[in-house]
Amino acid sequence: MIGKLNAGDVRRTCDPATLGFESTEALEAPLAIIGQNRALKALQFGLQIQNSGFNIYAAGLPGTGKMTAITAFLERVARDKETPADWCYVHNFDDPYRPRALKLKAGQAVQFQRDMRRLIETAQTDIRKAFDSEDYGKRREATARAFNENRERLFSQLNQLAHDNGFAIQMSSMGILLIPLVNGKPLNEQEVLALSPEEKEGLSKRQESIQGHIKEAVGQLRGWDREIKEQIEKIDREVAQFILQTFVEELERKYSDTPGVAEYLEVVGNDIIENRDLFRASPEAAEGNPFAARSLADAFKKYQVNVLVDNTNVKGAPVVIEMTPTFNNLV
Repeated sequence: MIGKLNAGDVRRTCDPATLGFESTEALEAPLAIIGQNRALKALQFGLQIQNSGFNIYAAGLPGTGKMTAITAFLERVARDKETPADWCYVHNFDDPYRPRALKLKAGQAVQFQRDMRRLIETAQTDIRKAFDSEDYGKRREATARAFNENRERLFSQLNQLAHDNGFAIQMSSMGILLIPLVNGKPLNEQEVLALSPEEKEGLSKRQESIQGHIKEAVGQLRGWDREIKEQIEKIDREVAQFILQTFVEELERKYSDTPGVAEYLEVVGNDIIENRDLFRASPEAAEGNPFAARSLADAFKKYQVNVLVDNTNVKGAPVVIEMTPTFNNLV
């Protein structure tokens, strides 16, 4: 039977009290793309493929909301994915033209950059203080004192030997010189030439005999010079190593689960010890000299950490939108 309907009969109504929310702003957008079950399955299937070389292509009429719908879908899926790692470049002390790349957990690259800056600043201050300390001065002085005592004793023996044979020893830029003596008085060149042949021959024989002892003493002095330099260098290395050890070990523990960081910190520590004179230099010495200040600043650049990728504020996997996917824009 055909009946006449009024407006109330053809209008479907819904009681808002049955919806369970006051405003749609409180609702989360559905994960599904409404009316596109096949497209949704294709997206889900494609996103499960973890290997490279696979792409998802979305086709449809312009203005139908493909970009908005797919972006929203990807962002919801990406939230549950693992946040990608941070990347940074550090100096390669073996090959400066090939920097090393370090992979760190999300948010650690900037933190590592700050930690390394603090390490270098602390090393500059503490190493300079250590080498200016009274304790270091006493250790170095004690080492030099033992050498000087041996040196003075050796010169005293040489002087006595030379004097017994009618010579005096004189130090010069040419080395150790023997000055002939007569009655305790040194002879000049004219007086030596005025000697008789017999006196000259006796003088020459005695001088030749003493020269052997002098040559042996010079060799011994050079050996002591090397030894004192090695001992002072050892003390300097120990001082620098003592200052660095605590800070380096602290960073090694902090980044113990990050491959490559411990090896890098070890190399940095060794380089600082080898270049300890750079850290001993006072910044005030470069004041008023722009060239010296710039050279000093450049010398410390190799210890800087350059952050390449920072995912500190990224939650889950990033969704990158590139409207012009050329080679330069993608890489």
